[in-house]
Amino acid sequence: MKEETGLNAERGEILLCESDFFIHPISKKPYHTILVYYLCHDLKGEISDEHFEANEKQYSQKAEWVDIAKVRELTFYNPVDSPALIEKAEKYDSG
Repeated sequence: MKEETGLNAERGEILLCESDFFIHPISKKPYHTILVYYLCHDLKGEISDEHFEANEKQYSQKAEWVDIAKVRELTFYNPVDSPALIEKAEKYDSG
């Protein structure tokens, strides 16, 4: 959480764990990643890209808050139905 957003958070329940294989868009090297999605609570700090690695600064952008009503309009670059997962997290978190 800290590396990707600059925020500190208390980690909650794991919502989903997925495996993904992809070709990096810049280096063209193959990668295998494990994607772990979990609820976060008690967020602290300011959004920043301060903790990005040098190569991440070439292709990543600083995180930003997005209106939850617009989540289905976003493009996600992963094998997960991210809008559905975000909606699941929102329902879980609100009761």
